[in-house]
Amino acid sequence: MSSLPAQTDRLRWSVDQWVLRAVVLAGPVLAVLCAAAAGAPAVLWALVLALPGAGAAAVRPDSHWVAVPMAVAGAYWLLGAPRELTVWSLIAAALLLDAQSAASLAALGPPGMRLDPTTARTWARRLVALLAATALTWGVAQAMTRSSGSSSLLLTVLAFVVLAVLAAALGG
Repeated sequence: MSSLPAQTDRLRWSVDQWVLRAVVLAGPVLAVLCAAAAGAPAVLWALVLALPGAGAAAVRPDSHWVAVPMAVAGAYWLLGAPRELTVWSLIAAALLLDAQSAASLAALGPPGMRLDPTTARTWARRLVALLAATALTWGVAQAMTRSSGSSSLLLTVLAFVVLAVLAAALGG
């Protein structure tokens, strides 16, 4: 009988919650498919691990389940994706960022929560700032990779620097 309240809550999700949770579900799965498009082999194991985790994260965005499909997508990129920096890595990063933001926003309120315009605009501004920082980091790494030929370490260092500056600017 303990699953009955959870099933009832899902039936009462607002349209906004359904959309947010669909993004939570789709983001990591599509990020794994981006890695496959970039040339990573054996996509099936990553999808088998990412899909149930993404489903659990969509149902419980206020839990640690959100980290599972993100970690699977990250591990798949780390272990399988080609070392070349492609646009697929930027798309995957944007998908994971969208999914994380949607999970955080969905977790803010009860299942029937509707987003007011002010909250939607605030979260949209935050997401655009993070996406811009991600694209800038990717662009700088892409430019530097052309000249040095090494991208993995450089991209990681640049990402940490940009995120640290952004976190400081946002008061995080």
